[in-house]
Amino acid sequence: MPGNCYNHGSCPVSNRPDFLMLGYPATGMSENIKITGNMPPAFIVVAGNDGLMPASVDLFQKLKALNVPAELHIYQQGGHGFGVETTECHCSNRTTLFRNWLDTNGIIE
Repeated sequence: MPGNCYNHGSCPVSNRPDFLMLGYPATGMSENIKITGNMPPAFIVVAGNDGLMPASVDLFQKLKALNVPAELHIYQQGGHGFGVETTECHCSNRTTLFRNWLDTNGIIE
């Protein structure tokens, strides 16, 4: 059963994702989130005027301290929940940055 597989670690296939693409993560809002050295590589984007920006920086620093490959991009503007077409953040390049990061980490070729 998938529930037993996940809870007891007896899965024939790993349930760990190959990578994380995190947009304005709110990691500091839950005590249930465990940051460990076993986490997959992470690509993080956030706006500097997002109230969650400090949590994103904190997550990045924790991952780096645990030797987890991570990349952080902070756009000057955009607020929380900005999209690729949000004009004030000039962040339409984030999909290219993400693709390049996937390539750099050997996730895609």
